[in-house]
Amino acid sequence: MPAPGVCLNILSERNVKDGQGSPDNPERFLDQDFHWLKQFCLKERLRFIDNLFPPEMKSLGLDSLTDEDLQRVVWRRPHELVQNPVYIVQGTSRFDIVQGVLGRVCGSYADMDVGSISEAIMDFTGGPHMTIKLSEASDKLWDAMRRASQSESLMGCGTPGGQAGLLQNKVLPNGLVEMHAYAVTGVAEVVCRGRPVKLVRIFNPWGQGEWNRDWSDRSPLWELVRPEDQKYNVVLDNGEFWMSMEDFCRNFTDLDICCSDVNFLAGSYSSSWKTEVHKGQWVIGTTAGGCSNDLESFSKNPQFRVTLKETVEDPRDESSPNLLVSLIQKSHRRNRHLATNFNIGFKIYKLKDRKEKFPASFFKTNPVGKSKSYINAREIMEFFRFKAGDYLIVPSTFQPNETSSFLLTVYSKTEAVIE
Repeated sequence: MPAPGVCLNILSERNVKDGQGSPDNPERFLDQDFHWLKQFCLKERLRFIDNLFPPEMKSLGLDSLTDEDLQRVVWRRPHELVQNPVYIVQGTSRFDIVQGVLGRVCGSYADMDVGSISEAIMDFTGGPHMTIKLSEASDKLWDAMRRASQSESLMGCGTPGGQAGLLQNKVLPNGLVEMHAYAVTGVAEVVCRGRPVKLVRIFNPWGQGEWNRDWSDRSPLWELVRPEDQKYNVVLDNGEFWMSMEDFCRNFTDLDICCSDVNFLAGSYSSSWKTEVHKGQWVIGTTAGGCSNDLESFSKNPQFRVTLKETVEDPRDESSPNLLVSLIQKSHRRNRHLATNFNIGFKIYKLKDRKEKFPASFFKTNPVGKSKSYINAREIMEFFRFKAGDYLIVPSTFQPNETSSFLLTVYSKTEAVIE
């Protein structure tokens, strides 16, 4: 009898082939049928109340408000707040409404508190993302940020912390907040004293509290730029400020970029990337084999065969990546604060023949690609450049017998067949 995870994988693949999960036939969130709920409310002349995210204190979450503030909470519908409520304004989602939707997905509003920048921007875009360690950033960082700004990709950054494991959000003398997430809202190059200066615009989500050193709102350096560059300087204590690229890399630890266009992440010119998404599970005793420290156990992990076919590329892309592999783990917990992330990773092997399942002896060969390390994160991703041929991708947790669902997404410039 097949393992439970295998059965679920087969069922998921059948649903995908039947069109489920497409824009015209989206998957049901917690098995709720929007069309049925709409018809029922219209027929019974009822206003919809979401029983899975009701207007009750439990939807706010534990420790989200003080007891005094909880007593003041009033639940209102959009039309009670504005005369003509709309979800989209000039092509942009209303963030107060989106916040409510995200609270529902996370389990409660309290479950939205804290967390990582990468997870937040992935929740809002659903696209692939990359994390750049600013202390290790190359000279291509500026070009990546410029292209991200032009393509309206979401960017976020974070400051380092003080005492390990203690979230204090201490305001430093330079105006930045320790262990705090910021949004990167733009980049610009100005000319100061005849020399070009690369600037990064950053927003503090608190709506106040800004960097107060070079290139801050009241910095005297703004008096030395060209007249046409003066437009960038807006003196408001609204949480948004400029700083030099050098100060940005010196004062922030990571930059996260999330977008819907893989070409941007790959730095390529081609627009023919194809996407394949496969669901899977690591199940204790059957498919949760852990890392390759134990090859016998590692061989039990789910195995995905990928065939990359020959294709004609833009000559400018001959040295750029042609494959992106993303691995996302999905907790079975309804409330995000209860979710446990495991250390996850994957390895890729070149195939010379085809088998239903490759044994432990096969994995004695060196992989041709792999994730840099096993990371405790919701998503890991890596770019590769492979020749046409057959490959095997093996996703796993670091430790064996760790149960979780996962999504394996393969973006390729060539036509790819995944089994």
